[in-house]
Amino acid sequence: MQADLDAASAVVNVYRVGVWVLPAVDYSALPHLQARIIQLAQHRNRELWLTGQRLPMLRRLFERDAIDLHPAKPGLQTCWPVDKQELDNNPNQSANPACDDI
Repeated sequence: MQADLDAASAVVNVYRVGVWVLPAVDYSALPHLQARIIQLAQHRNRELWLTGQRLPMLRRLFERDAIDLHPAKPGLQTCWPVDKQELDNNPNQSANPACDDI
């Protein structure tokens, strides 16, 4: 496991130090495995920002490791009303009562 963390640190540090001119990271300095995975995932999240691979990575982390890098904040959930045409054409679809005040 330590060899994997060292390899991950080496890959991340190539970009942090060489490309982005940021300080190097040391994952072994973090207290437990969950914190190390979260920090590595945050770095990967930034790296994959415009590549089209970020959302699948976020989903995989959430489903496999229960790590949510973008937790919902109370009061910020977005509710979209279902339009009338969708309700008329799809008998399995019902209106969302939470969206009635929109």
